[in-house]
Amino acid sequence: MSTLSHSQQQQIGTLIRHEISALTQLLQLLDEEYTLLDGKQPDALQQLAQHKQQQLDALQQLSHRREYTMSQLGISPAEQAGLPFADGTDLQLLWQQMISLAQQCRHRNRINGSIVDTATRQTRQALEILRGAAGATPAAALYDQHGHATTTPVKRPITQV
Repeated sequence: MSTLSHSQQQQIGTLIRHEISALTQLLQLLDEEYTLLDGKQPDALQQLAQHKQQQLDALQQLSHRREYTMSQLGISPAEQAGLPFADGTDLQLLWQQMISLAQQCRHRNRINGSIVDTATRQTRQALEILRGAAGATPAAALYDQHGHATTTPVKRPITQV
């Protein structure tokens, strides 16, 4: 990596600060999303999902701008993937803060995603029960009305239970 002038360092620092700000806002949206995932405010959750997507789009634009600027200044993509700045510099501290925020966002998004996946799975199972499918129980463990083991799940509408 070539040595950066003071103005180049300021330029990159400004771009990284913008990304830090965008990541902080995204983290706040993810926290709000976590709170809304109780399922009692679907309209608010849908609106928040739109805000989250807008924030992700803005963050992607900022990231592309920073990556392009850094490549124009001689910082290769391989260097950008690690810690591209000297230890103890303001840029290194900003870079580490940005990476840490991105990791926090990724972690919280995974938590929220697992909550959504669990709720979706539970809803599907409930719908299968309501439709009369015995989907969650293995076929070998089921018996028909005469006490004989069945090889296929017994389908019975919930009204006939």
